Amino acid sequence: MNRKLALAVLAVVPVVLPAQDDARAEYDRLVAAYAKAHPAAVATDTVLPPLPPERSPLFHDFLTAAERHAGTDAALPFLGFLLQNAVRDREVYTAAVAAIDVLAGAIEIDAADEKARYEASREAVRHLKYSTVDDATFAATLRDAKALAVNAPTESIRAASARSVFKLENLRPGMTAPDIVGRDLDGVEFKLSDYRGKVVVLDFWGDW
Repeated sequence: MNRKLALAVLAVVPVVLPAQDDARAEYDRLVAAYAKAHPAAVATDTVLPPLPPERSPLFHDFLTAAERHAGTDAALPFLGFLLQNAVRDREVYTAAVAAIDVLAGAIEIDAADEKARYEASREAVRHLKYSTVDDATFAATLRDAKALAVNAPTESIRAASARSVFKLENLRPGMTAPDIVGRDLDGVEFKLSDYRGKVVVLDFWGDW
C-alpha cells in the first residue's frame, strides 16, 4: 500500500466506523424504549405471536433514524424493525417499504450472479417462515427479493421473487388478511371482506 493510499484509509476509517457504531447504539436504544413502552408487544411467554400496537410514537423515531441513513445498510435495522412491528400503522409501514424500494433499486443484477442471488434470497425467505430473524436480516431479505423481482434478467426468477415480496409485505402477524374471492356451493361469488367485523373460520384443505 502506498503512502497516499494509507493516509486516505486512515482518514476515512475513524469517520466511518463511529458512524456505524452510532447507528447501532441508536437502534439498541430505540428497541429498549419500545420494549419498555409496549411490553405486551414483545412478550415471549404467549402461545400466539403478540399483536403489535396500532401506533407508537417510537415508530416515527425509527423512521427518522432510517432517513438519516437513507441509501445505506445502516438504515436496514431501523427499517426492519418497522417492517416487523409497525404492520398496523399503514403510514409508517408504507414509508418503510418505500425506503426498501430505494435500496432495492440501487442493486444491479446481471446474468452472471442472478442464480446465486436468487438461491440466497429464496433460502432467506424460506427461513423467515420458520423462525424470527433480526431486523436487519428481514429488511435485507425484502430488499434483495424486491431487487430480483424488478431487475433479474430471467422472467421466471422475477415472478418467483415477486411472490416472495408479496409474502414478506402482506403475510405478517397483525396484518389485515388479503382479500380472498371465491364461490359458494350455489356458485355465488363472495369475498372475505364481505365478512369484515364478523368472526370467520378459514379452513384450507387439499386432496391429493
